[in-house]
Amino acid sequence: MNRKMLAIFIILSSCSFLLLFEIAVFAENPPQFGDLEPGPYAVGYEVISVFDYSRTFDTPKYNYKGEFQEGDRARPITLHIWYPAQKSDDNVALPYSEYFTQPFAVTEGELSEERQAEIIQTTRGIMGPEVEEAKYNEIMATPTALVKNPVRQDGEFPLIIIAPGFNQRPSAHTVQGEYLASHGYIVASSASQGERGAITYNLLGANAQLRDMEFIRGYMYDYEHLDKDKLGVAGFSFGGVASALMMMKNTDVDAFLSLDSVIGTGGGFGAMFQSPYYHTTDIRAAVMHLWTDPDRGTFNPNFLNSLTYANTYIIKLENMRHYDFISFGKISAMVPGFAPFGGEVRGDAHLAQTIVNQYALNFFDAYVKRDKKALTFLGNKPTDNGFPADVATADIREVENPPPGERDVIDMIMNGEIEGAVKIFKRFQDEDPELEIFQEGPMNNLGYQLVGQQRVDDALEVFKLNVEAYPDSWNCYDSLAEAYNLKGNTEKAIEFYSIALEMNPEDPRITGILNNLKNSKDSKK
Repeated sequence: MNRKMLAIFIILSSCSFLLLFEIAVFAENPPQFGDLEPGPYAVGYEVISVFDYSRTFDTPKYNYKGEFQEGDRARPITLHIWYPAQKSDDNVALPYSEYFTQPFAVTEGELSEERQAEIIQTTRGIMGPEVEEAKYNEIMATPTALVKNPVRQDGEFPLIIIAPGFNQRPSAHTVQGEYLASHGYIVASSASQGERGAITYNLLGANAQLRDMEFIRGYMYDYEHLDKDKLGVAGFSFGGVASALMMMKNTDVDAFLSLDSVIGTGGGFGAMFQSPYYHTTDIRAAVMHLWTDPDRGTFNPNFLNSLTYANTYIIKLENMRHYDFISFGKISAMVPGFAPFGGEVRGDAHLAQTIVNQYALNFFDAYVKRDKKALTFLGNKPTDNGFPADVATADIREVENPPPGERDVIDMIMNGEIEGAVKIFKRFQDEDPELEIFQEGPMNNLGYQLVGQQRVDDALEVFKLNVEAYPDSWNCYDSLAEAYNLKGNTEKAIEFYSIALEMNPEDPRITGILNNLKNSKDSKK
């Protein structure tokens, strides 16, 4: 598939809808929002086509004949961005077709009438023959929260990065993008794609999507009106794996929203568990998992249960379908005959989207914006928030006093608060002996960094702490012995070098140091 064909495929897949009708007058509450209340802002939307030059994509440098191939080999990434805009009585809403026309305008420039007709026909085929053409046209003309010629709202707004599901596109999240942007968020998303084309349902595919999310984070860092210090991530279906790994790999993430994602089912959990970034005990970002009974196998709760020190909210929606957690659910309820992913056409999708998006907004408000009212909403029973008891249930796991993370301990030590760091470590270690507050390697490196700064006393305490945390590591005893040796305490140095040698008897270096220390001690008698 060449680059142009790929771009067309991505855009066609990413938006199942197109219509070039007259622009509707701005509606205060867009029909697709249903019972959702828009926020205080209008919504702007833009599509940006960029390349990640740190990665190649589908075109090899040389063909099979050894001939050099011209063209851009960098990884294409098409960003879909929703942002807060100024609201006024003059705002004019854009139709749903905007999600299709904008990407093509970016890649092809101004579209001719013939090209528009071709796009319409192609999109009509994607919608399916079961949908009546009149109803299809009606939904395509439906006004959205997007406004024509938006003026950006002043101020700074947090970033939410959404990872679509397996081989899906940002158009699956139009309601979420618009709703969050109207409440003061900048929302960015890109198509789900693999290392060399379509994404694969394994760690390789998840890692490709993870790196796309990291690229988006870097690209958006200087985006106009962005609050650089506030970041949330969300993922639907397989996209939840990349989002979870994004949270585990990047401590900048404040909150992770799982939209019926596969973090607990089949290959999804397996791909996540195989990642070198899978490490749950030091997660401090908040986690929300919105889900329904899976039709993809038994749900494995291991990941969620391992989040011992992260505030975790597990919201189960009864009698829902997988696509109810994204915008397709809303559309299926509005268009008779349209049942994406082979599901059923049901009015319950409206209710599902209301619950999903209200929880999403309050979750990000609570943990990205640090809003106390939103935190209260999350702590309530679903019925207290107005949701039917037979539809939504909540498992709330809030942590009152989480232990510090590795970075916290290192910062305390570097700031001269080593006694406090030791006390905190011992308190939480007594409560949970299996807790790994810090890793052996970084703490050992910190000790030698302190030695280099002539803070040998502090280094000694760091090495003692590492021995207590990792008593089975010969390297920890070796470093502690070295610190005692630097302090001139030969007896203690011999004691701990002896332990290191007993644990690692084949190391000639330790044997040599130990013999020299013993000889030096004997010569002083």
